[in-house]
Amino acid sequence: MGNTSSSSSRMSKKSESMEIKTKPKATPANGEFNKSKSMMDMSTKSSRMSTSTTSNTSRQKSITSIKDKDRPKSAREAKGSDISRTKSMKKESHPITAQCREIISQCFDNPHSEFANKVVQRIFEKREDYQKYIMNLGKERSVIVNNRLKILVEDIVAHIHDSDYIELVSKQYGEEHVELKQYGFKPDFWVAVADAMTLEGVILDMANHQPADTVSAWSSLVTLIFSSVRDGYYSELRRHRMSSRRTLKHQSTVDSREENNEVCCCVLGTAKMSKHGAVVVKTQTKAKFRQEGFEYLE
Repeated sequence: MGNTSSSSSRMSKKSESMEIKTKPKATPANGEFNKSKSMMDMSTKSSRMSTSTTSNTSRQKSITSIKDKDRPKSAREAKGSDISRTKSMKKESHPITAQCREIISQCFDNPHSEFANKVVQRIFEKREDYQKYIMNLGKERSVIVNNRLKILVEDIVAHIHDSDYIELVSKQYGEEHVELKQYGFKPDFWVAVADAMTLEGVILDMANHQPADTVSAWSSLVTLIFSSVRDGYYSELRRHRMSSRRTLKHQSTVDSREENNEVCCCVLGTAKMSKHGAVVVKTQTKAKFRQEGFEYLE
């Protein structure tokens, strides 16, 4: 009986140990399970984002590689409108504002045939050096100068929206005045011309606009004109001086060559005549001595 009880207790312990070994593992806590799950979700999301980025990049490359003729009509029109808008923005970079240009154009809608003559008359009444300049020009040349100023102003107002054209014709006008320097022209005269043009422009407006706006408009115009006029005048003056120096240098070279040739000819002629000259002098001396009653001893 004692052996039977001990054997039964051993069997019960053995079964308990087997149950412990075969007992399933405990499930992890809720926090650990959610953490691992969130990590897996993040890796999945990152892979999806990388895939979407790669697809977007490839889509952009494919879009940019499409030629203009293969694009839809609406896309081509949108691109053309962008280009035209860019060009219009470049054209709007005018040194004179649109409002000032409009004021100047409206001023010349009024009668303006005597505009240039009045400008010249104002300067003539105030400056003695300008009076001498006009007198030196004479009647015919002074009329030509006045008409040239009239043509310049009318041409500029007709192309008031084209700043490049204004600069071009103004430079040409300045270049023409280099030849007038010999009659007493001074670049300082253009300051008086600009002031007189501004005043005559305000008068020509006939108070259709605010005087301050009209003065601002004409001041901006004459500033653009005479800055280009001076550039053209001084550039042509430099070219004229450089050509004059080349002409003088060439002339001095020719003169020096001619002088050298004359000297060489004189030396050669003296050398050729030296033999005969001694005989002639000797013969004349003999005759003179005999006339005086002396005997010439050789």
